[in-house]
Amino acid sequence: MLDLEELFPNDIEVPRCLEHFDYVVKNEKDEACAYVSYTIREKELILTQFYVAPGYRHLGIGTKVMDVLSSLVGVDFIRVISTPGSAGFYGKLGFELDAGQTLMTKALIQ
Repeated sequence: MLDLEELFPNDIEVPRCLEHFDYVVKNEKDEACAYVSYTIREKELILTQFYVAPGYRHLGIGTKVMDVLSSLVGVDFIRVISTPGSAGFYGKLGFELDAGQTLMTKALIQ
């Protein structure tokens, strides 16, 4: 399976300003199977785009990507604008609806 630990920096020092990251997740055949784009602002990760290709859905790739993002050092919250089709996915991962019933947040600190 995919070794996503190599794709994402898990020991970065989170900056006080905006910093943007884009990653294409590839399988062992070097085929793109997912894409994630996010911005870090202070201690908040804002997921701006997240897509798993149809042939790779329901294989745990999306959950694994979110687990890796949740483990980034210095990030206390992940925020995402959900759509009707994605709210269930994020809800299973511990995200809760915020303002306007479309913004979902997951607190990474207790």
